[in-house]
Amino acid sequence: MKFSLINIFILTFIVFIFFACTNDYLEVKGHIINIESSELNKIDKLTLKDFEGKVWILNGNNKSYSHFSSHHLKEHQISRHPVIIKYEKINKDLSIVSIKDGDENGH
Repeated sequence: MKFSLINIFILTFIVFIFFACTNDYLEVKGHIINIESSELNKIDKLTLKDFEGKVWILNGNNKSYSHFSSHHLKEHQISRHPVIIKYEKINKDLSIVSIKDGDENGH
């Protein structure tokens, strides 16, 4: 079967789209140590300690995260209910993408 230039272009385009749609998000699960917030519903920085004892400093970029106001995250910090943070690495910063409950009860 011969491949024409158009077929090669289409195949290359499909492969490019596939890889462009995948993300490089990573996750960390642990207990909140500290929350920095200048506004009630926005997070500047969040410090988390994972279950191996590693401390993570994640940038909230002064954004809101659904169902996770700084007040709700403070409750997680006090009660020691874990959270799962999905993040992406941008240069040396770990930028929060999403936050969700880390226990089965869905605190």
